[in-house]
Amino acid sequence: MNRINLLPPAERVKASREQGIAYALLVLVAVIVVLGVVYVLEYNKIAAKQSTLDATTAQVDQLNAEIASLQPYEALQGTASAMNDMAAQVADARIDWASILGELSLVVPDNVQFSSFSATVPGTMQAGGALAGAGQASAAATTATPDITITGIAGDSHVTVAELMVRLGLIPQFMNIELQSSTEVAGVAPPTPTPTSEPTSAPTSTPTPTLANDYQFSITANLRPFLVAPPFSVAGGVTGAAAGGTGQ
Repeated sequence: MNRINLLPPAERVKASREQGIAYALLVLVAVIVVLGVVYVLEYNKIAAKQSTLDATTAQVDQLNAEIASLQPYEALQGTASAMNDMAAQVADARIDWASILGELSLVVPDNVQFSSFSATVPGTMQAGGALAGAGQASAAATTATPDITITGIAGDSHVTVAELMVRLGLIPQFMNIELQSSTEVAGVAPPTPTPTSEPTSAPTSTPTPTLANDYQFSITANLRPFLVAPPFSVAGGVTGAAAGGTGQ
């Protein structure tokens, strides 16, 4: 059986149009709902990320505050490192007097006695001193004032003084060893025996003992310069002196 639409054609067109509008509204509502769901989801994601960003920013601010509070310690660390480097350079440039005196005690002959030993650190070896070139150093060392002066008394002969100078040349820190004077001085006579009251059978003559003369000497030398320039700068010189003592 065929269905018959009894509506007039105008009404049929209107109904069809209304049905299309209804479908369009449904589609629009569905799109709005989908967009709303998408918006909510994206908003939640953005909110979560914003919360994470805020927490990270707070951590960064806290770390920056801690770093700022540790800045003085960083400066102290830099100062300590600089002081360690300074101490190492000073240690490398210092003159080891203990080693020099120890070596000196090993080379002095048995029959030599020191009256005085004085040493002055030259300006080129002081902290902040300029390092001369090889040729300049040799020329300056030859004409400069002696850094070390040794005076004393040697027994036997001038040969003992010469032997002392040869032995001083074995000390690596010494150079330009020169004899300033070597003078013969009379030896000291032994004490005269005290006479006793006991009678003697006959007077006898005791021969006068022969006295060995000593030789008073003065020797100068220079300290061997450093291979590298000493660090920093100080005012004035550094002088050390020792008097007396016997080389064994």
